[in-house]
Amino acid sequence: MWRKNLGKTMLCSVLAGCSSDPSGRTTGDNRDAADKVTDFLAGVRAGFESGRLNATVVPDRSLPVEQYVALGVPPMDQPWSSSDLSVAARVLAQLAEDKGDQLPRFASAKSGEVFARLSQADEGSRVPQENLSSAKQMAELGPEYMERLQAVNRLLELYRRAYERQQVGITEVIELAATASRVTALLLPIFGRVFSAIDPDDPRYPAARSGWEQALGGVSKILRGSIMTLSEPHAPDAKLRLLAHMRRTAPELLRLLPDPEQARLLEELRSLVPQLQHPEVHRGLSDLVELLGPVEPE
Repeated sequence: MWRKNLGKTMLCSVLAGCSSDPSGRTTGDNRDAADKVTDFLAGVRAGFESGRLNATVVPDRSLPVEQYVALGVPPMDQPWSSSDLSVAARVLAQLAEDKGDQLPRFASAKSGEVFARLSQADEGSRVPQENLSSAKQMAELGPEYMERLQAVNRLLELYRRAYERQQVGITEVIELAATASRVTALLLPIFGRVFSAIDPDDPRYPAARSGWEQALGGVSKILRGSIMTLSEPHAPDAKLRLLAHMRRTAPELLRLLPDPEQARLLEELRSLVPQLQHPEVHRGLSDLVELLGPVEPE
């Protein structure tokens, strides 16, 4: 279940040949770090050479708010629960089957209010009570967080497909991926504390460990997908938005990963810095690398 919920939470592409296994390690032959970085930069160049779609400006053909509500999207005059978000995702999935260009759009005069609800799904999440044990936090909040994450992942997949068909822009994909990252950052530390408290001799331990390792594999894909999106020829403002989101969630997500995977991801980020020529984007990525810490050799 963890793989299903987290494995899709990435942007439009993952580094070719660098998919992660459940433990977060990179699969394939055991090449040294220099070879991996060389392959990563080759992927960056390929992205620039085939990136005409990414730079396309997509017209806003979304609907007015009241039309989404008429289709079944929950009303805007009240906060959305996790169940409301699931309903909205289901309604929009039906709409997108043949009218993906009518999905709500970011900052749209017509549908921006609806998209804001989708992309701020984490803001309705309850905060864990510090006086509760991790197990009780997981029992109390886990189902809500999981329902929100499942709904956001469904929306992200809808928008990813619509983006590939040039029906929405990259900004919508970035915003929903950032939302999924924030919900993941809320859920996984609780899950991690619950897992670490389980005795290895406990019969539940193998299943819990498998779930934890699969979740970490999903985190690797989230971060690597963000890196690849930065490498593609999107508008500077889209990349700056992505960098701002990464500053918020990447430090916490990165700390969850095993040290070797942290080092690989940091090295990929650092190797990308010289490739980004726009001054603000270059500076933003440099600042992010500095925030995340130095890359230690493997």
